[in-house]
Formats: sequence, C-alpha cells, structure tokens
Amino acid sequence: MALLRCRILHINTQHINKSRIFSELDEIEDRKTDIENYLYKTLIKRDAASMKIVFYDLTDSYFEGKKCDLTSPGITKSNGFRKKIVHSLLVNSKIYPFAWDILEDYTADVNTIKDLSTQWKT
Repeated sequence: MALLRCRILHINTQHINKSRIFSELDEIEDRKTDIENYLYKTLIKRDAASMKIVFYDLTDSYFEGKKCDLTSPGITKSNGFRKKIVHSLLVNSKIYPFAWDILEDYTADVNTIKDLSTQWKT
C-alpha cells in the first residue's frame, strides 16, 4: 500500500499518521466519489492503455463484534457463519485500484457486476 501511495498520489509515506486515517474514515467515505474520480482521471492521464482492461474482485470478510451496522449474518467464503461484510474492488491492468464498494447483501459476482456497471460508467 505504501508503494501505491507513493506512485499514484506522490505522498511520502513517512508523513502519514495511520491513526489519523482511521479517525477520518467517515470523511473519506463522504468524499468517496471525489476520490474515485481523482484516481480514475489520474490513471487515465498517466497510462490510458492500463485502463482498457479492468479487473473486478468481490470478496468477503467478517467481524467478531456485535455492533457493526455494515455487516449482516451469513456464511463467508472461508470462515463459516459470521457477521460478514462484502467488498468489491475495481483495478486497472497494472493492478492500481480506482473504485470500491461495500455491498449490503452477498450475491454472485455476475449479479454485482450488472448492478455496479452503470455506476462505474458514470
């Protein structure tokens, strides 16, 4: 991740306060569209060919706690029945991320692609 910050955002990772990032997650989520647009435009500008083919990944994770509004009870891919959360990620052909989502319900990859493709086009 540090290499990614250096290459895309030109940020010296020595100046990053990880605990501050965690305290700013709400603001990051509020600016998600702006961040995704910036990453997309930056990647197009730097290497348009890398955006001709993009890759999509859908995965899940789980929480042990009881008070996460983003999770729902369900069976995760690798850890059985848990409070799970589903993540989607879009990366270019050089594996730089530029869009992500947290999905409320787990569905097959093909269904999420149909639902999210309109959003990605905009």
